[in-house]
Amino acid sequence: MALSLFQYAEQLEARPEPRPLGPEPQPFASARAHTPRLPVRAVVWSGYGDLLLARGGEPQLLPADAIMRKIALEKTIREFRMWASMTRKPGDPADVMATTIEQVSTRMTAERITGGRTELRFDKIWLGVLNRLCQKDYVYDAGLLGDMPQLAEKVTFFYLRAAYGVSAFGGALKTLKAIRDAGLTQGIHANGQINSPVQLAIELRNQGSLTGLGDVFDPSLCLWSFETGVRKESERGMALLEQALAAKGIKPAETLIVGSDAARDVAPARKRGFQTALLLADRQTAVAKPADLKDERTRPHALLVAIEQAIATLPN
Repeated sequence: MALSLFQYAEQLEARPEPRPLGPEPQPFASARAHTPRLPVRAVVWSGYGDLLLARGGEPQLLPADAIMRKIALEKTIREFRMWASMTRKPGDPADVMATTIEQVSTRMTAERITGGRTELRFDKIWLGVLNRLCQKDYVYDAGLLGDMPQLAEKVTFFYLRAAYGVSAFGGALKTLKAIRDAGLTQGIHANGQINSPVQLAIELRNQGSLTGLGDVFDPSLCLWSFETGVRKESERGMALLEQALAAKGIKPAETLIVGSDAARDVAPARKRGFQTALLLADRQTAVAKPADLKDERTRPHALLVAIEQAIATLPN
C-alpha cells in the first residue's frame, strides 16, 4: 500500500540529512503586551507568523530567494529522478524545471479564474509537471508513492520542505493545549498549501505529545486556502470562516483571531466584528507599523509579544 502524505513526511523526518529550519525569533525591543480578558468561546489562529515560523513567510510556488529556489528544485529533481524525462534545453536543470512550472502555472491561472478560485494548489501544478514528464516515459514507484495525484502531493511536500525553513514557535503546543483545556474551541484560518498542515503537525509534535492536529483543533474550523480556494483575508475567505463558526453556534464577537499581520489578520477580522490579537513575537515575520496600533481599523484588541500570552486573554 502506498504511503500517505503524513507517512511520507515522517520518513523524510527520519532521514539523517538536515533540513532548513525556521528562523530564530527576533523580538521587538519596544513592544509591550496588552492582554485584556476577552469574552470569547473560540480562538482561531492564522498559521504562518503565529504558530509557524517560516523563512520567507507563506509558501510561494517559486521562492523569491533564488538560492533556496535552485537548491529545492535540484533536490526535487534528484529525489524523484525527473531529469531523464525533462525537456533537454540549454541551461541548468533547476532553471529548466522553473520554466516548466511557470508554464503550467500560467495555464492553470486562467482556468482558476474561470472556475472562481483565487488560490492555486501547488500540488495540482506539480501534477501538470508530472503529466508532461510522463510524455517522455517518466516512471516512479507507484507502490510506494501512490497514483499520480498522490505522487504530486509528495513532490509538493518535498519541494516546499526543501525551499522553506519551518519551525513552530516555542511554547506553541503548550499554549494550544492550555486553551483547549480551558474549554475553548480552536481553529486555523490560514493561507497555505498541502504541506502546511502536515508540517504544523510535525513541528507541534516535536514539542510534546500529539497524535494529530485534531488533538487541539476542531477539524471543521481548520480552513486552509489551498482547500477553500481563496485567501484567508479576502471577503470570501472571511465569510467562509464566519459560516464555519456559525455552524457551531459561535459568533464573530465570541471569537478571537490571532495573527501577526495588522493589515491581513487584524483589519479584516475587526471589520467583521471579531476579537483580535496581534502577535509581535518575531520582527522578521510580523507585519505591523506603529500607525497600525493607533488606527481603529488595524488596532488589535490585544497585543502579544509571546504566544503563551494568548492564554491571558481568555475569560476567567
